[in-house]
Amino acid sequence: MDKLFTKIGILLAGVAFFALFSCEENGPDGPDVPDVKLKIDLSTRSVDIPAEGGSFSVTATIPVSWNVTASESWFSVSPSSGEAGAATLVFGADKNESGETRTGTATVSAEGLQSVSITVSQASVEVVPPVPDTELSVSPERLSFGPDAGTLTLGITANKDWKVSADNSWVTVDKSSGNGNAQVSVSVTKNVSTSSRSAVITVVSEEKSATVSVVQEGAKPYLNLSWTNFDAEAAGGDLSLSIDSNVAWKAEKQAAWVTLNEASGAAGYTTIVVSALENKDTAERSATVTFSGDGVSASITVRQKGAQQDGVGGIGGGVNDWGDGNDLGFEGNN
Repeated sequence: MDKLFTKIGILLAGVAFFALFSCEENGPDGPDVPDVKLKIDLSTRSVDIPAEGGSFSVTATIPVSWNVTASESWFSVSPSSGEAGAATLVFGADKNESGETRTGTATVSAEGLQSVSITVSQASVEVVPPVPDTELSVSPERLSFGPDAGTLTLGITANKDWKVSADNSWVTVDKSSGNGNAQVSVSVTKNVSTSSRSAVITVVSEEKSATVSVVQEGAKPYLNLSWTNFDAEAAGGDLSLSIDSNVAWKAEKQAAWVTLNEASGAAGYTTIVVSALENKDTAERSATVTFSGDGVSASITVRQKGAQQDGVGGIGGGVNDWGDGNDLGFEGNN
C-alpha cells in the first residue's frame, strides 16, 4: 500500500509541475501574440510639384483606416481617406504664377497612431509683368496767343515714352520727346500779319495720339512811311520813300505834277520813288500823297519852290534844299 501511495504522489507532483510550467509559458491571458508595428509608413516626407503644375505620388502603408488633410488650397491630395493597407496619395497643383515659391503641409492621420506630415512645395514660373495699356492725355487742348511772341505751358499725362511735334515752324516746343508725365513749353513767334493763324501740336505714345490746337491773333494793322515831307526845287526832284506795312496799300495823290513809280503794294517793306515835276510857275505849290489799307493810312506832303524870275540865278533841284522839309525815320500809323 505504501508503494502505491508513493507512486500516486509522484504522479500528482508531475502533473502539478507540468501545469505550472504551462502557465508561465503562455501567460495569464493565453498564448503570446507577435508584436505588430502600428505606424504610418510613407515613401517620402516631402513633395515637390513642378512650377508649371502637375502631380506627385506618395505611397503609404497604414494599418488602420486613415484620412489626409491639406493646409493650403493651392494643392490637393487624392484620395482624402482610405482603409487599412497600402495606398497611393496623389498630390496635384496648377501652375504657380505668383512669382514666389509656395509651401504647404499635408497631414496623414489615423486613430490611435501618431500623425505624419508631408511638406508640399512648388516653385513659381518666371512671371513677366503685363504690359500696361497706353495712357495719354494733354491739357489744355487749345493754346491761345496774342499777336506778340509768347510762351505757354502744355501738360502731358502719359505712362510710356512719347514724342511731340508741331506742324508749323512758327510754333516750337522745348521738349521733343519724354517719358511719363511732363510739362512742355510751347512758344510762338510774333505774328506780323493782320490775319490770325493756327497750328496743331501732336503728341504720340505708341498706338495713341493727342492733339493741341494753337491759335494766334493777327497783329493790328499798321502802315509807316520813312518821310512825311518832301521839299523839292522848282526844277523838280526825286525822293526815295520806304513803306513798312503789314497790310496791302494803295497811294492817292492830289496833283498830277507828283508822280510815283508804284501806286500800290503788298504787306511788307517796300521802297518807291516819289517825284516832283518841274514847276514853271513862280508860285510855290504843294500836294499830299496818301497811302492807305485795311483802315490805316499815312501821308507825305510834297512842297515845291516856284520858278525864279528872269535875271535871277539858275534853278536847282533836289531834296532838303529848304532845310526844314524832310523827316528821318518812319512816321505813320503803328
